[in-house]
Amino acid sequence: VHIVLEKATEFLGGGELQYSGLENGTIPVYGFFGTDADGRSVEITVTKRGGAILYMMADVPAGQNGRPDEETTERMKESAQAYLPEHGYEDMEPTYAQYYDGVGVFNFASTQDGVILYNDLVKVYVERASGRVSGFDATNYLMMHTARTLDTPAIDEMTARAAVSDALDIRSVRLALIPMTPSSEKLCYEFKGVCRGTDFIVYIDAMTGTEREIFEIIDSEDGELVV
Repeated sequence: VHIVLEKATEFLGGGELQYSGLENGTIPVYGFFGTDADGRSVEITVTKRGGAILYMMADVPAGQNGRPDEETTERMKESAQAYLPEHGYEDMEPTYAQYYDGVGVFNFASTQDGVILYNDLVKVYVERASGRVSGFDATNYLMMHTARTLDTPAIDEMTARAAVSDALDIRSVRLALIPMTPSSEKLCYEFKGVCRGTDFIVYIDAMTGTEREIFEIIDSEDGELVV
């Protein structure tokens, strides 16, 4: 436990932690509580297998709900983006964010060879008032992340584009590996665009040209929701 305690303290950049016990969940973890380098009360868990940080959450004062102004949003996002490589997470791309109780929750997905892997998600929590990271959750990432064998698309982007409704004003396109079932993924072309003033994402199977998913992006005052 001493070695794991050192790893948790190092992740926090210092502080004082006490061992709270072994938690036998889906991912067994060693739990710790105490204070971080800034003196905030904090809880942190380290996986029993592999010694990776699964979860960290520091207490922050309750604050505003709703989306911050653009400058504050960008500052919080930059703080979250800088935090990941500092803690061993490279090649992560921001996806969506939500804002509540004075905190922004930024979701990042792993990438491989330019393909975004939506199953491999990490959440980074950033305090609005200070811009400091206050939380981290790698549950999805640690459960799902592995090096994928990515097939070469059987159809090109123009062929996939032809399968998208002409009503969608396409703004961006990229390759993405999306979850279909708890145990299966599909390589797709991801088309983001606008139809009648509403943002949508359309996924076209990169092997067959079949439409796999359509999602609407709801841009609310609390952030972005994909439905």
